[in-house]
Amino acid sequence: MIGQQPTRHATLIQPLVIYIEPQLLLLRSEKERLVLALAVPHGELEHAFFSAEIREGVASRYFDGKADLNYAMRNAAYDKYYMFDLSEFRDTNVEMKTFPRETAEREGYFPDPGAFARSHTVPYNVRRFEGIGIKRYTIDGSGALFPVKAKRNQFVF
Repeated sequence: MIGQQPTRHATLIQPLVIYIEPQLLLLRSEKERLVLALAVPHGELEHAFFSAEIREGVASRYFDGKADLNYAMRNAAYDKYYMFDLSEFRDTNVEMKTFPRETAEREGYFPDPGAFARSHTVPYNVRRFEGIGIKRYTIDGSGALFPVKAKRNQFVF
């Protein structure tokens, strides 16, 4: 059963996992939160996606590989979950309808533990580094350090 009220609009950022068709999507809600949406079987919808708005801290843990998809989706902001049909996208926008957590639990819509961001088939990096450059030092064997010029936005880790 898909809820009637309220609804929330979201904009597609990009797919994260694609196996023939999109399986995991990343969206941004009208509340400016990230939304993870997982393809699920659902009798009423042709291409159903179960989704959860997630807080910034949870998103960071997920994309840093410190938490799995199960953790990220079970820790939805304000414990609110949504359902939408992929075929209802207009450009990159979709209207998500509320969906009860209890029904999602009963239907097995939450992902199994162990799916981490490193399993994405489409790369995504939440962090955008804007740097002015670095200095790298090499040793010539005599112990003297010689600076090596770095190019703008080059990072060495």
